[in-house]
Amino acid sequence: MRTARACLFTFYAVMFATSFSTGNALALVWGNYSSTGYNPARHDPYQQDPAFVGAGFDLSGIGVVNGGWATMISDQYFLSAFHAEPTNGGNQSLRVDFFRDFKDKSPDESAWIDPTFRMKLGVTDLWVGKLLTTPS
Repeated sequence: MRTARACLFTFYAVMFATSFSTGNALALVWGNYSSTGYNPARHDPYQQDPAFVGAGFDLSGIGVVNGGWATMISDQYFLSAFHAEPTNGGNQSLRVDFFRDFKDKSPDESAWIDPTFRMKLGVTDLWVGKLLTTPS
């Protein structure tokens, strides 16, 4: 039964990942990728530049983890890039920092990642992580 639930969860997570809102999809990549190269004005929310690719989007479900990004898909589960998977295979405890406005680098709230739960989504570069607590 547990295997069936894990498969079902993977299916729904993949379906959700493919139907992200534009803002969340941009948030997954704004820090490290652009077809024209990295430009802090366009890719760093802390710059507060009107040229930022996520300007005008609600990014409240986006967290910063170990230099990467975590996009919340439920109260406790998030998606992130597998190549930057921060728990080192469950051997390290890290937290996700959440910012209400990205006007400073001091998080408004933080939540620890559950080091015992991680799930790579098939052959994609996505993984599902779980927070130990529910951020507000």
